[in-house]
Amino acid sequence: MADSGITVSGLAATGGVGQIALGWSVTEASCLPYLRLDKVEIWEATANDRGTAVKVAEIFGSQYVRTGLARSTSRRYWIRARDASGNFGEWFPASATAGILGTTTSTPASANSLSEVSPDAGSVTSGNFSAIGITGSTITGSLIRTTTATARIELNSTQNALNIYNAAGQIAAQLRVISGNTVASFYGNFGPASVMSVQNDGNGPAARLSGDSINPAVLHVLNLAGGSGRDAVRAENMGSGGGAIFLGRASADGGYAAYTVRGTYGPFTGAHDAVLPLGDPVSPGEIVCSTGRVIAKSGVDDALLEVTVSTEERQRGAYGVVSTVRPFLPTGDVAALPPVRSEDPPTPVRSWLSEHYQRLTVNGCGEGLILVCGRSGDIAVGDYISTSSMRGKGQRQNDEHGMADDIQRRCTVAKATQAATFDYSDQVKLLACIYLCG
Repeated sequence: MADSGITVSGLAATGGVGQIALGWSVTEASCLPYLRLDKVEIWEATANDRGTAVKVAEIFGSQYVRTGLARSTSRRYWIRARDASGNFGEWFPASATAGILGTTTSTPASANSLSEVSPDAGSVTSGNFSAIGITGSTITGSLIRTTTATARIELNSTQNALNIYNAAGQIAAQLRVISGNTVASFYGNFGPASVMSVQNDGNGPAARLSGDSINPAVLHVLNLAGGSGRDAVRAENMGSGGGAIFLGRASADGGYAAYTVRGTYGPFTGAHDAVLPLGDPVSPGEIVCSTGRVIAKSGVDDALLEVTVSTEERQRGAYGVVSTVRPFLPTGDVAALPPVRSEDPPTPVRSWLSEHYQRLTVNGCGEGLILVCGRSGDIAVGDYISTSSMRGKGQRQNDEHGMADDIQRRCTVAKATQAATFDYSDQVKLLACIYLCG
């Protein structure tokens, strides 16, 4: 009767070149911690007689490779468990003359292939693997690639990158982690074909980008060339009647931020940047007028104006209708100011503006809504709207006789596309219109 309740079973011996690989199973009963497995003893004999066997190893586990043997060499094996208190379990095999036979192979694997590797066989420094699978393993090395030249895929541990090469041996795509940021790069100078093509034949979008980026945006597209046809983005619908728009046109093609080649904008509202002094309240839908002060300029395309809320009838300086009101952020993009990166400190000009102004988006052309009052009468579809004596509100534009004015003038802000009937003169309504300040 064995002193330990731990049993070993299923001993198998597999021969290899100069070695025999042993494997077995261990079963622990409900052992107390101090009676759990400590080691499995491996005993070996040249004859089928355990009395002549010698102990060749002690293993905590269920595998062992006996190495250093000659070719075509046979050995007999018995194993037994030993617990943490030094107690022994039953022998396996139980019979002293039923040792498990293991024999080393007589023919080594060829120099150019390795068809079978026994457990814990050591390192392979040269040769080829053919028609094998690798499961649950870690492959390490400085360079793993499908071929050494032309089109290939390469894992480069020095670069920590996945590289894809085209037929000319040039890098066409790279997936790489740099300073904690995942960077995917696609390179192209190989002809008219797309550098990257994404297609989805299902119901979802072909590509989706999402992020929480302040500056630059989630998607930042750059074209570093300035010649004709060098657009940053071309978006086209190839279906019948589909539209097409180019973004970031080169200077040779007009330098447009957006240019429609087919179709048109819709719905369209032209909006301007403007600033209003802090402490001057304003709401979306109200009219603002230019004070005549230009805060900043950029070429002939952009000017940042200071505005004030309208307070008089037929103000000629009407600039448009407020769409949004927000703080002036010192690092925000403003078309009339030089660009600034989010990681750079704000310039003194931007800091001063953020301390003195709030930033507005003002609608000047296209379609939208406007706040109006009834101080000059009801409004019909097609009536012009100008400023009123009610702060920020528009009213029907009248002529010198107090009738609806049919002439667009310097004070005209909008044209009504919706009728409005007022119960009293100071009643305010939000009215659909076409802006005419742009």
